[in-house]
Amino acid sequence: MKKNRATESNGPVSRRDFLKRAAGAAIVGLPCIMTRSAPGQSDQGLDRNAVTAKLRNAIRDLLEEMEDETGLTVEFRPLPRSFGVVAQYGFEQPRRPVVHLREDWQDVDAAHEMMHMKLELVDGFAVLAWRENVERDKVIESAFGLIRSYTDDMLVFDLLAKMGLKIDGEVIKRQLFDDVCTKVPRYLRAGRMLKDDGMAHLDDVAEGRFSDLRRSTFLVQAELLLKAYKGKFSVKHERRLKDFIDAFRKYRPPQAARADKVLAFFAEYDLATIKGHARILTEWAALEGLDGSVGVSCYVRSADGFILPYPTDCKILEQDY
Repeated sequence: MKKNRATESNGPVSRRDFLKRAAGAAIVGLPCIMTRSAPGQSDQGLDRNAVTAKLRNAIRDLLEEMEDETGLTVEFRPLPRSFGVVAQYGFEQPRRPVVHLREDWQDVDAAHEMMHMKLELVDGFAVLAWRENVERDKVIESAFGLIRSYTDDMLVFDLLAKMGLKIDGEVIKRQLFDDVCTKVPRYLRAGRMLKDDGMAHLDDVAEGRFSDLRRSTFLVQAELLLKAYKGKFSVKHERRLKDFIDAFRKYRPPQAARADKVLAFFAEYDLATIKGHARILTEWAALEGLDGSVGVSCYVRSADGFILPYPTDCKILEQDY
């Protein structure tokens, strides 16, 4: 039998690192208001007991489940106060899952990152990964990181809701409604140019190659959230979500058309299945011209943990689950 060849990402593999480079502070579910509620921390990491003491029972149970299922111990590390997101999950092959937490973290932030660990290491969902013998490029990494995050987050939101976390205010933080859904419509109606519309995070990167991707992700997520959780948001928050969608579609029609192509993938394939999820990742990556550089792969158990083989798209996309 041919052995799986691991990708060259044997160091930190951080999903949120992609977003930090590409998205600025406007990330759903990740608050940017600074407080001083963090547990004790050091250069070596966060005190585990202090972290777990802050978790409600259901989230502490999730942590224990992840560690039992994988045989690994989650390490907690601090993020700098200036960091653009409040939490991020990374996996250092073969056996070191790490949850990074900024000092203003809440237990739902830790739960969000642990759910990503569950999807990848326990449930066997695919990830976008570099193809073999492809030159690494930070711009492409940011692009496929956005696709991966905005796809996976919809699964994570649903899993957190099933755990009993409140959709409006916990799973989906108020920053989405107070920031993106409030400021962007106002900017668009004021006639601001692209560079000043609140969604210009990739406009100055690689001559704007992924500017449309960056903007379209906002609309994709807004539409998916409204479809999945209509009636579970407060009246004010649902109104702001709809207002964002209406303004985006009116003032950014080219990017809206691109988002509609992505939304068609979500409509065609079942995100909740391994195969459907992999299809969405694959189609979206191809839409952005990334399919020559990245493909879908799944973590597999090795003698001492987990490794991520180079992409074998056909095996994942053709297999029945």
